[in-house]
Amino acid sequence: MHRVPRVPITIDGRSVSPDTITKYNGRPLYMAPLPEGRLAVFTKPADFERFVSGRGGPAHALAKPVKNADPRTPRRGWGFVEAGKEATGPSTQEWPYTGSVLWEHMHLGGYGLWVEDGWGYSDLSKVSMPCPFCGSYNDKASSVWTSAVSYLVVWEHANYTGSTFWWPPGTTHNYLEDIGWNDRISSFASYR
Repeated sequence: MHRVPRVPITIDGRSVSPDTITKYNGRPLYMAPLPEGRLAVFTKPADFERFVSGRGGPAHALAKPVKNADPRTPRRGWGFVEAGKEATGPSTQEWPYTGSVLWEHMHLGGYGLWVEDGWGYSDLSKVSMPCPFCGSYNDKASSVWTSAVSYLVVWEHANYTGSTFWWPPGTTHNYLEDIGWNDRISSFASYR
């Protein structure tokens, strides 16, 4: 089920009412931000990738990441971040200068899950939050951040499948509810 965004949208280049998105329930959609807080929505993956590439992103924005972060192995390429504190793990000297972070709460609050460029999480239901009894990161993100050189791709389902959203470098999106993506992300990756 697609959630109705609170911002103006275009679907395949045509301006439409935001509630039009529900006509595509059951089909994956591919999304990206537009200037002035608008949202570009595409029904075909190839059109989406052309759009992303035309804005300086990769030619294959839907490609799976080269490295998958595994929460069962020592931290390399990923880590946890707590609002107002430094990241944890061996690669922390790089945060917040490269990579991307999914945040538990709006305005980059709560616990964040960081991944450096070239890495991704294929199944957030297998990544436990660092607090006891908090559960997994699956369907918990309410805000996102990307470094000045990193772009972020999120997917609605595990294994990089389902509807997709792409953010360019230097993005801070404080509340995913306004674009219909609050508590909806099950996999994500960061690229350069």
